[in-house]
Amino acid sequence: MEDIQPSPQRLRVDSENAIRDPNFYTEDGNIVLAAKETDSKCTVYFRLHRSILMKHSPVFKDMFAMPCPPSADQYDGVPLVVMAGDSADALRSLIALLYDPQSISVLLKAEDFAARMYEPVVLAKKYQIDWIPEMAASHLDRQWPQTLTGWDRIADVEITDALAVGDPECYEWDDSLKLHRLPEPATAIRLARECDTPQIIPLAFLHLLRQPYEVNPDLWDEDILHAQIWETPERQLLTTEDLKRLALARERIGKWFASRPRNIPEDSRDFGKTYYTDITGRPLKNWGIPTFIAFLYVNS
Repeated sequence: MEDIQPSPQRLRVDSENAIRDPNFYTEDGNIVLAAKETDSKCTVYFRLHRSILMKHSPVFKDMFAMPCPPSADQYDGVPLVVMAGDSADALRSLIALLYDPQSISVLLKAEDFAARMYEPVVLAKKYQIDWIPEMAASHLDRQWPQTLTGWDRIADVEITDALAVGDPECYEWDDSLKLHRLPEPATAIRLARECDTPQIIPLAFLHLLRQPYEVNPDLWDEDILHAQIWETPERQLLTTEDLKRLALARERIGKWFASRPRNIPEDSRDFGKTYYTDITGRPLKNWGIPTFIAFLYVNS
């Protein structure tokens, strides 16, 4: 890989701008990887085992198969590889998946799974560690319901949880139900594109459309109800094209409901709220996933 560069010929020593990773610096390791922290630019050293890296990555396998020249740089008595272009945080998250099986279980249960998996998936693709993006894709597929029944089941849980948060004396809160909420959509869209899971992207867009840009805390309505349980959308992660597609879909959905009036209030603002409430409530019952995909993509 062109981003893995040989180090200058000298023996590296610790400095004020360098640290050994507290979790992944093993005394019996036979290779050291070095990467810089994104914010502080501090160099972090990871002492690892060639055999583990070679087992998971054909890129590392090919690299370590080459004889190590006498002039190769070393750190702490073993060969040193500078991971140019890789941040220490991203490398640490990737190494955790290779060395610590328990971290996989923790990730799969995390509500911010998509945010935490993005960097390790990017690096895993770079070093051809195929099982990591495959695992991410499989979990994303399970998180986002692609049937009306699945969507309604989660919607019911969301309402129950929201009522419990708003009025704990009248409603029972079941902490285990938190895992049944829909994930934050923008990070899911970003990860889905990285690990080739396009089927969940329209559903994540739909969830984005359900969430208001502004919520008035003085009004107790469905916006407040859902705002208490939904993760705040990371809209800054969306591309300009994504934002355009969302605006176009919202306009098309409004026109769709307008063409099928049902007890339309005289106040047009109330009517806007009517179709918006339909979106937050039972969107797929009205027009289904294929229609929504058309709202997002046809002639956009």
